[in-house]
Formats: sequence, structure tokens, C-alpha cells
Amino acid sequence: MKTAAYFKSFAAAVLFASVLASCSKDIMSDDRPSDIYTFTLSADGTKAVLAEDERGRYGHWEAGDRLGTVVASDAPAYSNITVGTPSSFNIYRPGGLQAGELLYVYYPYNNSTPSAHEVRFEIPPSQSQNGTEFDFDAMPLAAAPFEIPAMYAGSSQQTPIGGIHLYNLAAVAEFRVYSSNPSFRSETIQSVRFQATAPVAGPFTKDITTIIPDDEESLAISGYSATIIETAVASAPAIAASGDVAASVFMVLAPGSYDGTVTVVTDMARYSFPLKSSQTFRRSVVRGFDVDLGSCQNRESTAATTTVSKTIVEMLNGAGITPENGVKYEVLRLDDVITVETNGYNNCGKFYNSGKNWRIYAADYGNIKIKAAPGYELQSVTLTYTVNKGTGSVVPSFDGPASGTAQTVSGCSVTWHVGNKLGNLAFTKVSVTYVYSGFVPGRGFLDCNEMPAVESVVATATGNETFGDDENGTSVWHEFDLPDPDLKVVTHTFLYNGRKLRNYTTMVDKNRRCALWVACPMHGVTYIDNNIGRTGKFDEKTSYDPAIPASWQSSGSTEGGSSGYDRGHLCASNDRQTTYGANCQTFYFTNQVPQWANSFNSGVWSSLEGAVQSKAASLTARDTLYVVSGTLFEDGDSGPSNDGGTVARPSHMYKLLMLCSFDSSGTMTAARSAAYIYENKAHTGKNYSDAAYKTTIDAIEQRTGFNFFAAVPSGLQETAESQFNNIL
Repeated sequence: MKTAAYFKSFAAAVLFASVLASCSKDIMSDDRPSDIYTFTLSADGTKAVLAEDERGRYGHWEAGDRLGTVVASDAPAYSNITVGTPSSFNIYRPGGLQAGELLYVYYPYNNSTPSAHEVRFEIPPSQSQNGTEFDFDAMPLAAAPFEIPAMYAGSSQQTPIGGIHLYNLAAVAEFRVYSSNPSFRSETIQSVRFQATAPVAGPFTKDITTIIPDDEESLAISGYSATIIETAVASAPAIAASGDVAASVFMVLAPGSYDGTVTVVTDMARYSFPLKSSQTFRRSVVRGFDVDLGSCQNRESTAATTTVSKTIVEMLNGAGITPENGVKYEVLRLDDVITVETNGYNNCGKFYNSGKNWRIYAADYGNIKIKAAPGYELQSVTLTYTVNKGTGSVVPSFDGPASGTAQTVSGCSVTWHVGNKLGNLAFTKVSVTYVYSGFVPGRGFLDCNEMPAVESVVATATGNETFGDDENGTSVWHEFDLPDPDLKVVTHTFLYNGRKLRNYTTMVDKNRRCALWVACPMHGVTYIDNNIGRTGKFDEKTSYDPAIPASWQSSGSTEGGSSGYDRGHLCASNDRQTTYGANCQTFYFTNQVPQWANSFNSGVWSSLEGAVQSKAASLTARDTLYVVSGTLFEDGDSGPSNDGGTVARPSHMYKLLMLCSFDSSGTMTAARSAAYIYENKAHTGKNYSDAAYKTTIDAIEQRTGFNFFAAVPSGLQETAESQFNNIL
């Protein structure tokens, strides 16, 4: 049976929620009785109607549809539908119908049904649809008993006798599947699966003699036992960019409230979405869900894998390079998808012909990174190498796999570190297995409320961070390239009580070797102050951000030295006191800039940080403070850095605050903002909140060119950013 969708008010949809159908029993024999009774009412051929808040959906009868019919205590029979306007069905009964007899009707016909007291139905655990058409044949229907009027009893009556009101016995889920991530829109939907924690489908029986018109209790069903339903999709349309225009996948299920997991299967991957809370499905009502593949945190690629294996010499020769002894090659290419990189200093990445190897030195804080191109995911990596001891037979440490041993990995990159100060690892061969998935990890972080607008990014890498004995486990970073090759964006996350929380996101300028801004959320309940303290300080051993090339980062001006500049935090150490790892991340060079020490970093800026922290600690569960700390470079100043290079010195530093309130459904209901800007110089005797330092976000946007807090709804954002509010 085919379906059509009509947009109408809820009241209009409910008006049609009881299907009025006319149907016919067909006796397949040459001795057809002469007593024929016709029932009709559905003038437009409507078969079933479902209601939802904004639209109703209905299906039409089709040739071949069979109703089950039972007259009084007769054995069940079937009636074929005569499709038309109106549609109809006939009852054949030798001797005619008797006044007061009851006619029972249900759909679809089941030849194993013994009586109207025990009609056998099924909500199919395996359902299907063609394109966007919902197949109503999965919907069980039953009518209230129809009493034969005296005026039509006894003899053949082909004149329409009356209408049969068929009620939907089940509910419907509608999954509007789309992707905010463009990389997934080329995939094809194959099915949607719902695995519930309680039975939602399967065979069941029902006594239809007890149905009372429009009485929900008499229409209730039970006895089904399947906990999994899956709708297979043929000729699926393209995956849309938003829920408003998304293709819908429908699923008939038993009415009730359920927890469970929804899984969307495409030709490339499986996307799993655990329900955040119990969901209620009502009889004869469509319950709609927007399913964004781009926001999925549980994506499993199902595409075919590729394995490539080459020696170091083969990689260099493949690039048209004749390797020379002692020459440094920082990036090697395994194939068009996989690169092998070193992230270290001096001798890291040098080729030595005697062993035809590529060396990573412990003394140079060396890393080896295996990185896949955007849209690909690593599956496993095998490294072949020898360990060369340092002076005094010191053995370098390595947190990667043993030589020649395959290690399972995930994400689009993995980085391992060579340490223990002395010695090196001499790599001779690299083997990688990977898969194309279209996956862009971490893209959803760029749409969070604290974020400035970041357009046209490409996720180029993701990696893991482990901080000493932090009991909360491994953290994850995500790196994004921008159309400007001299800019990168990185989001750092950390784990706390099993939750993945975003720490901060930074935009780094290669030429200035400095962050342009750092954005972070603050909330006293989520980001709990556990008195972690300062886990370290900025130094050349631990402070290079693993997500950004070291050459992009400056180790800053000497703290407390003759330059007058500190290495000043953008996301403060005291902003992140939840875990050891979260605090360690605040000491990356991508989170510091040369900041005048006397009465600025240690004065008004420190006081502003303290006021922000106090405000965040006081917030209720439905308020969140979003913070952007950034730099201006309006005078072209620069100076020497500790690593022997130069670093740009900001002319000004600013801090932007957006305080947002939410209702119980998570909808943002209010937003207020404040902005502060300071010259990067001494501010002796000043207070952070002096009028000279106060401004608006609009004013800072004019000077920087950034659109701050882009995810805040435009109506709230525009009003808030034009004003300064005393929110601290």
C-alpha cells in the first residue's frame, strides 16, 4: 500500500485518525452464494491515517489488499478490497445476514486466526520502505464490532450497508536522517534500526470483539516479544544538510515508553545514537526524530580496508628523492592517503644510509606521527625499528608498539613519543591498514556556543594525550586546517567521570607563532574545582602542543626576565582544576602569548580571570558562561623567544564573555555579554573593571574580523553583542 503525506493541523489529522474503509470478501469458487452485502465509506480510498504535531500521513488501499472478516460466530474469512472512489468490500453469506449480528473486521488477513476473540496480528521486526514511502502494511488495523441493521437483514443487499471504522493499533517513529557534516552526504541510507530495552514488536493476538470506538484501553495491545526493529530502505534519496528537508525513514512499533539505541546504517558506516531519555510512542501518532549523522559520537566504518607497507627507502624513492646520509626528511609519504611525520628538533627525522633508517631521537623530544588524509580512518599500524642506546647504555623509551607488532589504532592520526633523554629509534619500515569513511572527527566542537565562526575547515588529524597517572584516562585532540594555510584550529578535550568534555579550542597563526584566540565554556557544575593546582610550567619539554607543528609554536619570552614579558595564559590554569590532564593542557604553548608581566599579567588580567572564575562557580545548572580570550597585533611588534626564534607580541589582549540561560529542554532563552580590552603594557594602580577597559563584542569584532559566539541564536546574539552588561 502506498502512502502520501499531507501537511495539516493536528486537529485535522486526528479527525481522520480512525480509518473509514469499505471492503469485500471474495469467495474463490464457482458456487458463489447469492447473498452479497457491500460496505463502503472511504470516498477517497483512504486506508490508514496517522497524526502528529504538524502533519498527518495516510495510505491508500491497493489491489490485492485483504481484510479479515468474521460474522457472528462464523469461521474467519477474507475479503478483497475493490479499489475506487469509494473503495468497498463485499460479504458473501448463504442465507443472508441476520439483524443484530455482529461483523468483525481486521487487517491484514491472517489465515491462522481461529476466531474474532483471538485475531493473530504482527508488528514486523523487519520492515521496509521504498524511497520515502511509508508502507502501511506493517500497521495492524481493527474495527469496532458493526451491528447489522434490521432493514438490511435476510436477503441479498448490494446497496452499501455502512462503513467500517478501522483503528490503527500501533505507533510510528519517523527518523529524519540528515548530516551537518558534508562528508557524509554522499553516503546512502540502507536501514534504520531501533534496539529497545523492552519488547516493541513481533506477533501478538487480540480479542477484537471488545473494541469500543475511540476507547484507548480497548485498543491496547500486548504479547509481542521482539526488542529489535529494523526498516530497510530501497532507492533511498540523498542525505540532506538539515532536518527540515531530510529524508524520512518510518518504523511501526508498539505503543509505549522505551529506552534504547537507534542505529542508522549506510553503505559506508554504522551510526549509533543512544536515546538520552525514555521516549513515548502513542497509538496512531507519528513521533518524529531528527537524526544528525554529523553529530554522531559512535560511528563505525563498514567500508573495505586498504593495507600499504613500505621501507623508508621506498618512501623516499617514491617521492623522487635519492636519500642522502645525514639529511633530515620530516615528512615521508606511504601513499596518497598516509603520511609518516616526525615532530621534534635537530636530528629527528634524519636518514642514515648505513642501516637505511630514519631516526627519532629521545634527546630532541621526538615524536612519530602516522596521519591519514581527511575522510580516512586508521585501523592498525606496524613499525619496524631498532633501538639504539645512548651514552652510558641508556635505553630510550617508546610508548608505541613493539617492533614488527601490529597495533590497533583509531581516528585519523596517531602519535607516539620517544623519550628518556638519550638514544634513538631507527625506523626502517612502516605498514598501515586504513579505511575510507568520510569521517570528520571533532567537527561538532566547532559548532559549540563559545566558538567564533570557523568556516570551510578540514579535519586533518586527531590524537590521544596521556598525562602521567591521571586516573581519568586518555584525552583526545582534534586538528583542523583552514583555507588560509598559515592558520590551524585545535580542540583539546579531557575525560571526567566517563564524560568527554571540551577543554578549549585555539586558533594558531604560523607566522606570528602565537594564538589569535582561545575559546572555552565555564560552568561550576560541569567544570568542577577539584583543587588540582598548577601541574607544571611552560617549558620546552612538556609544553609543545602535540596537535600543532612545533615550528608554529613559540616557547615565549623568558618568564620574569629582562624582557618584561611573561608567558601569559589565555585559558587560565585556574579555569581548569577538574583533572590533572585538563590543567596540563593549559600549559601548551598554543595557550600562551607574550604578556607584559608587571601589573598586567599579575595585575588587572589576573583580577579579571579571578572574577570570571568566581562567576562560573556560582552558575546554576541552566546557565553557562562562554569565554573567548584573544590578541590583537596592531603595532607589528615582535621579540626573541626562548627557542632562538622570534615571536609576535600582541598590542592588545581582550576577554569576551557570553552568559547564556537555558530552559529544561535545553533551548537557549537568554544571553548577556561583556567585553574587556587592555593594551599589552603596565596598568599600575588600575582595576580590571575600569570604564576605559570596557567595550562591546561588536567593537572587538570590528577590529579582529571574527564573528564571535556564532552558534548563539542570531536574535539573542545581536542584542547581547551590542551591549556591555555587568555580569561579573
